[in-house]
Amino acid sequence: MSMHLHPLEKILERKASTHRSNFPNTTIDYCTLYKGFVQHLRSNIYKDVDAGLAANSVEHGLYTAHNSEHFDEVVLYAGELLGVQDGSEDLEQLSPYELYVLLVAIRIHDAGNIHGREEHEKKCFTVLRNCGAAAGDDDAEKKIIGSIAQAHGGKLHQAIKIL
Repeated sequence: MSMHLHPLEKILERKASTHRSNFPNTTIDYCTLYKGFVQHLRSNIYKDVDAGLAANSVEHGLYTAHNSEHFDEVVLYAGELLGVQDGSEDLEQLSPYELYVLLVAIRIHDAGNIHGREEHEKKCFTVLRNCGAAAGDDDAEKKIIGSIAQAHGGKLHQAIKIL
């Protein structure tokens, strides 16, 4: 499956192949799972987020575009915040699995906008669950990732509860 990888994703690709024992399930190729998940989002979710945001929001207004490029940019900026330039770095701050969880959380953080702007951040787990096997088979993992992804909703206490 060929897709353009941003620097953080390149690190995940390398770590998933060389540090398999650092993931909770050593029989899963987490990078292949991640890439398939991103393809699923691009094919089935991202293309409809802006239309859903416009149609399902109580308050209509100008919103940031929430297309595939938006999610790619957040992945890119997260890498910059972590000091990653081209993906050849060895990212010490995060374990390989933490990097996977972060990337999946970024990929779904605004996907709930498909159902409207109001409380969109609380719909991350639902989006993950609705992705089925494309997001893996572990519902407990999906709940954790959903909790991390919803922390961007502007409520500091949400992020603290997760930590």
